[in-house]
Amino acid sequence: AADGVFTAANTVWCWADGRRVAFALKFSLKPLNVAELPSNGKPGKRWVFDFGEVEDVRAACAISSVDEDGARLNLESCADPFDFEARRHDAAAAWNRILDRAEIEGTERERRIFKTALYHAYFQPNLFSDVDGRCRFQDFGRYGKTVSRIHTATSTDVYTTLSTWDTYRAAHPLYTILTPKMAGAVAETMLEWCDEMGKMPKWQMFGGENYCMIGPHSITIVADALIKGLMKSSPKRVLDAVEKTNRAHNGMGNGKSLWDVYYDKIGYLPCDKRWSSISDTLEWGMVDYAAMRVAELAQDAQKAAYHRKHLKNYRNLYDADSGLMRGRKADGS
Repeated sequence: AADGVFTAANTVWCWADGRRVAFALKFSLKPLNVAELPSNGKPGKRWVFDFGEVEDVRAACAISSVDEDGARLNLESCADPFDFEARRHDAAAAWNRILDRAEIEGTERERRIFKTALYHAYFQPNLFSDVDGRCRFQDFGRYGKTVSRIHTATSTDVYTTLSTWDTYRAAHPLYTILTPKMAGAVAETMLEWCDEMGKMPKWQMFGGENYCMIGPHSITIVADALIKGLMKSSPKRVLDAVEKTNRAHNGMGNGKSLWDVYYDKIGYLPCDKRWSSISDTLEWGMVDYAAMRVAELAQDAQKAAYHRKHLKNYRNLYDADSGLMRGRKADGS
């Protein structure tokens, strides 16, 4: 490239098939020569950058889910990407801003374990939107054709890697305490996703829906953020997304819904109709409670009553003799 920025894009075909990644790459020195290597039958392209007889060459790279222009803008947003010490200082300062919000007591080993666990907890979610607010939302087509849309966020940073079943119990409540601004932005991201894709995400990776695990726990996450006053959106907007999501993630195919056929009618999911019947029934009880709280804040008494009626459905699977939750068939046995 004339300005020394090299750009390209690739579609990744592995887990979450169809993820598109664009990058912009710039070196601290302009290469004397750029040559493409033969493919030798291997996928992808390989390039050699020749800088001559120099000792120090630094590279800066930015990515985008949208396109090469987005990656270029992201790269240009960094004032001096080649100042390694400054970037290292920025990263350390960002980490310390989180770490300084927790007071730790214990042995040195216990403190080290805590710091390591906290660091791991902040590997995700990942900031996903470009500096111009754009990002790519995709449905990877488990139940149909892959859908890919360019979305421009209206009022929030957009985050990805939202593995909600894994994180709704502990990680997201932790974010509301230590990094409430980020927690609010994650919740708003889920509403942005609903606006574009018709429902909030279930297990979203690099802007794409994987449909992994059970229970629509984006509902639980946004309810927690709303109750704690971390969201810009109104309770009515949140409730609309909650109701769309509750239906969309509970399908049986052919237009039928597990919710309508079993959970609503007989008060549980039968084990002869659903492989994860006990887990689903328990998970949906949690979701019903969260949805009820959102409906109450939105002053929708009818929807609040509906979810209040269902949130104790788990009792229908409790076996007093064993003290355990046990599968029950559709006929009640």
